Amino acid sequence: RRVMVRGIVVSPMQAFRDSTMFLEDATGALRITSARHWPGRVGNNIGDSVAVLGTTGTSIGRPVLLGGRVQSFAPRPVPVPRLVTVAEARTAKGGTLDAALVQVTNAKVVDTATVAPDLRVTFSEAADDADRATALFDQLLQAPANIFTAGRSITVRGVLVPRGDGTWTIKPRNGSDLTLGN
Repeated sequence: RRVMVRGIVVSPMQAFRDSTMFLEDATGALRITSARHWPGRVGNNIGDSVAVLGTTGTSIGRPVLLGGRVQSFAPRPVPVPRLVTVAEARTAKGGTLDAALVQVTNAKVVDTATVAPDLRVTFSEAADDADRATALFDQLLQAPANIFTAGRSITVRGVLVPRGDGTWTIKPRNGSDLTLGN
């Protein structure tokens, strides 16, 4: 079904190589696949107020707006991420935070893996290694794997994307979504 939605951009279409963007409003968050702007613009910014025309659908088992055509109206304040635990990030708080902008603090790096062409970083709670979540750094971010040494503290912010196995991963949108400690 073709619909028009309005919201605030939490991740712009140019942040990821697949042109996926993320919106939020007072009712929740939404992933927009294959987003493109109306003629005259090539992207959008975090905090933009937008209207998006697209087709309702699903991707990786979750609701999305397919092939979203974006019209920007005005800049708004930059959205504030929800603070979540590692367990809440991994499960998107039981799926209720699908596509939401979140932040995990006081975690530690466990390991990394190349998921061509992206980089996956696994992290856990600093005090407990049992519960783990992942962050997927899009190739566009050019995150060097060697900075993610095991045991190093990490604060990561980004949007939650389902993996298709009942878990979610955090996708950072830019370099400022990552803070590494000792």
